[in-house]
Amino acid sequence: MKTFALPSVESPRGKGRKSGAQLDEAKVRTKIWVLYGVFVFIWFNILYLLHFLKTSTRVLAPWILPAFAALGIYLIVSGALMRKKYFAQTTVAAHDDASKAFVPWWLGNMYGFSSAITIAVLGFWLKFLGATWSVTAIFFGIGLVFLLLWRPRPLLR
Repeated sequence: MKTFALPSVESPRGKGRKSGAQLDEAKVRTKIWVLYGVFVFIWFNILYLLHFLKTSTRVLAPWILPAFAALGIYLIVSGALMRKKYFAQTTVAAHDDASKAFVPWWLGNMYGFSSAITIAVLGFWLKFLGATWSVTAIFFGIGLVFLLLWRPRPLLR
């Protein structure tokens, strides 16, 4: 597993400056928030794309909707469990060394973002296959709710 190297060297000018580890921590936090913004932007772009595709409504095979619903439930459960697992590793690693806590923290946030956006992608594919807006809106709504609930979690120390 790749780890972030965080030097803890104090600046030569002393008091008013932050150490290298604090600067790198701020950089990692900024990166995860920017990435989160990209995921929210992608969610809106998927809706925008569907608006212009103007797909026709067709009768779906009877197994498609239950299969997509089961996959959506799996994504919610696996996303929640993986976030919980990696955030637990973050708290353990933060007690020893803060630099070792970045990787599981990053992975926990990424699993949450990707699981939430994948639920919206399922809604996109349902609409593309011919489902009505009332069915696809459920997937888009659930995807947005989990994307907002699973926003970047602060790094615990």
